[in-house]
Amino acid sequence: MRNKELLKLQQLELLNSEGPLLVLHKSEDEPGYFFATDTKGFLLGYYNRYEVIDFVEGRIQIKDWHYPSVSEGMKQDRKIIEDFLGEDESPTDEDWAYVKSKMMNEGFHYCFINYSNFEEIKDTRFHRLRNEYIEVSKNLEKYINEKADGRKYF
Repeated sequence: MRNKELLKLQQLELLNSEGPLLVLHKSEDEPGYFFATDTKGFLLGYYNRYEVIDFVEGRIQIKDWHYPSVSEGMKQDRKIIEDFLGEDESPTDEDWAYVKSKMMNEGFHYCFINYSNFEEIKDTRFHRLRNEYIEVSKNLEKYINEKADGRKYF
């Protein structure tokens, strides 16, 4: 019985419709990382805690799944997901000083687009804002290129 309980703690069905459609598994090697499998157990990808939250909140897709668009009856309870993902480890003042120094030395845009994804900073809001900045900057660059060149960019 103990092994079955342990196994249940190591995986979570994010989507279920008369059987698991999308299962999230805790990585044994890297705490805070997860991998997703489909109905047949095929690997769909590796995700950190923040990417899983982005999926649940609809900012990214896993396979063809857009979580907010899925029927409520297929979704896992949000509280259960949060418990499964575990707590954020709050960044220290030293962590924030490091990010600020990179932002100042590398330049704001380069720092967040190219320099680092700052996985070591365990702050959900920081990663959400960073991802939103990246998306908005890509959209603005695409828009300007389309206007300047007179053609569509994908």
